[in-house]
Amino acid sequence: MRKKIIAYLFVLFYHINLYFADYISSDISGFIDILAGLTIPIFAYSLAIGFLKTTNSGHYFIRIAISAVITQCIQYLLLPLSGFSQSSIPLNPMYALLLAFGLLYGLEMILPYTPDKIASLKLLEANPHNKSTRFDMRISGETNRPLGMRVPKWPEPLIQIVGFFLVVLCITIPIVLPVSFGLFFILATLLFYIIEKCYTRNKMLTAFICFLLMDAGYLLVQYRYTGRIHPWGASAASIIFCYLPNEEKRPSRKMRNIMYVFFPLHILLILIARIIIYTFWM
Repeated sequence: MRKKIIAYLFVLFYHINLYFADYISSDISGFIDILAGLTIPIFAYSLAIGFLKTTNSGHYFIRIAISAVITQCIQYLLLPLSGFSQSSIPLNPMYALLLAFGLLYGLEMILPYTPDKIASLKLLEANPHNKSTRFDMRISGETNRPLGMRVPKWPEPLIQIVGFFLVVLCITIPIVLPVSFGLFFILATLLFYIIEKCYTRNKMLTAFICFLLMDAGYLLVQYRYTGRIHPWGASAASIIFCYLPNEEKRPSRKMRNIMYVFFPLHILLILIARIIIYTFWM
């Protein structure tokens, strides 16, 4: 829980930097962007683990969606009063979480297309005249999807088609629309999801190496189009925090849901402060 609190603090700095960019020097702004990049692995790891361990994927999705919509409504209503245009600020980071969740959900719809077959043998009852030695074989289909994942009871081919379009949609949206943390966060979540599904040992080392490679590719693309080194290239440094053992007791439900309240609340307070400064000191 402590590492999440640190991540929340860095996200708070990121949004202060975003909404007060005209009051903050470029050096400080660049340093804050580095801190914001360090939060990406922490939130991406938490989302991947939460998706795999949630008891109800529908409720998980709804909580993220409600927080994203409320946060965006706050931005939409208050941005014009603060001197910003609607198009100057990207969609809030909760939409990146929402898209990452959709990507994982779509992958789970596609991947277990053939259910695991579990066979059981049951001795047939003997009749009054003969002692039976025959067994009845029963085969049940169990998928390897997360236990808390809720999938519509559609034909399996239809589920795969919907899953494919969901994956394509969730990857395409952050390319077309400006979303805070955007595609970088979605790919980071996918990375942690694959590691948790496919690896049982050396997860931290595997994640660190893969993240370094992803960082390198991202830096090259960003440098190609912007001509500068993106500060999120340092994000791999926080991989170690993702895999530190949690010595605390399992937090209460209220503490686990603090993220859904934190995002709209801190955006509201920052924008109110921005409006006051913009109105009385401009």
